[in-house]
Amino acid sequence: MNGIRERLIKLKSIDDFLKLLNEMVKEEMGDSYHPYTIQQLSFYANTNSVPTDKRYYTFEIPKKKKGEFRKISSPVQQLKNIQYFIKEMLEELYIPKDCVMGFVKKKSVVDNAKKHLNKYYVQNLDIKDFFPSITQDMIFRCLTNEPYFIDFNVAFMIARLCCIRKDDESKVLPQGSPTSPILANMVCSRLDDMMMRLARQFHLDYTRYADDMTFSGQYNSFKDGGRFMDLLTSIVERNGFKINTDKKRIQKHGSRQEVTGIIISSKANVRRKYIKEIRSMLHNWDSSGYAKANKRFAECYQRGRRKNDTVIPDLKNVIDGKLEYLKMVKGQGDVTYLKLKDRFERLVSQSETKVLRTWSWRDFEKDNGVKLDIKVSPVSKEKFIVFPNESKSQRYFLPLSLDVSDLDTLQIESTCTVEITSNPQLKKYNAFISGIARQNATRLPAGLSATALHGAALAPFAAVKPL
Repeated sequence: MNGIRERLIKLKSIDDFLKLLNEMVKEEMGDSYHPYTIQQLSFYANTNSVPTDKRYYTFEIPKKKKGEFRKISSPVQQLKNIQYFIKEMLEELYIPKDCVMGFVKKKSVVDNAKKHLNKYYVQNLDIKDFFPSITQDMIFRCLTNEPYFIDFNVAFMIARLCCIRKDDESKVLPQGSPTSPILANMVCSRLDDMMMRLARQFHLDYTRYADDMTFSGQYNSFKDGGRFMDLLTSIVERNGFKINTDKKRIQKHGSRQEVTGIIISSKANVRRKYIKEIRSMLHNWDSSGYAKANKRFAECYQRGRRKNDTVIPDLKNVIDGKLEYLKMVKGQGDVTYLKLKDRFERLVSQSETKVLRTWSWRDFEKDNGVKLDIKVSPVSKEKFIVFPNESKSQRYFLPLSLDVSDLDTLQIESTCTVEITSNPQLKKYNAFISGIARQNATRLPAGLSATALHGAALAPFAAVKPL
């Protein structure tokens, strides 16, 4: 939508803000959109009376340091949607400074690290409790002063819509909101200006990636009690922040220098441990097969996490993401990246299943001269298919997610289809059944639905006639 910046600056009332918001929603959603009302804005902006759990879901995620957790406050869906459009407005308004590397388009941790290559001394500093240190009042003052000059009522509405009330009744930026990163950058503009002047005064380079500040130069200006550190600490505190002294590091040339997780001793690189992790994942996949490797990864992933963490990423997606990050850091022509990428793509292509032929259930039995039944062991309760093959019936176990405590026999309806597929990695055929299962027992077991067998995979078998 064109002209958002000019219109936002010219807004004179909450009604004007609501009109702009709904126009952006309509452009995004089309004619089927539902416009927001002033009552909805007032409800989600009411940080005093509306309970926090009506505005935000709060949960914890593990930090890199074992045993520690980070508190995340994610807005409820309707508030999150409003915040996404506010974020779009603010992105049109905010012009990032050269030193700002975090939450800025076309910049990354790699760009942040490369600013400090080939420097004799590198200092990393961390702002303590970054988002919770940015208050509703700080946001309001930022939006109403130079260079934005947003209307007082509009700025107050934006600040309230984007803050959360803490237990001590203070209103601050939540970690987990779409608008928190850009509002943090806007509030820190004055801090960045002062830090850049300080860096020039001492012939240093300065960058900030969210709460990580980095200074680098050819001389050690970073001694505790020295003039540079005294001025730096004063600037940080005057802007409403504090330095996390536990995360302050000075790295000298010749040792491993690291900025936002990137090694910068001679060129941008990742840690050796990162490469080893990718190689280990690919080796497990190659040697054990994808199913076992993915299961082993899930078990390792859950260690150290809370018991109620139920979302486990897929191994293939994790490796793909790690390779994309490696490419970003080392470059797409890097030999190590290319070898790992080639190995990954080979494993993916080998594990892909190709459909060779599809029968209806009745045609499958007729063409192959067999009668198929799905049964359950009365002892182990395992599901299996009975596949008669010349001299004797063969059992092929099924990974079906059914409660089989009362199950006797399952008979597949003749309208179901059977797909014969090939798995090049395992060098076996597989049969896939789709359709509806009919239960012959008098009682339907708990958890068994009419579509329980939809997409159920039969274990590999070799009794199918040549295709």
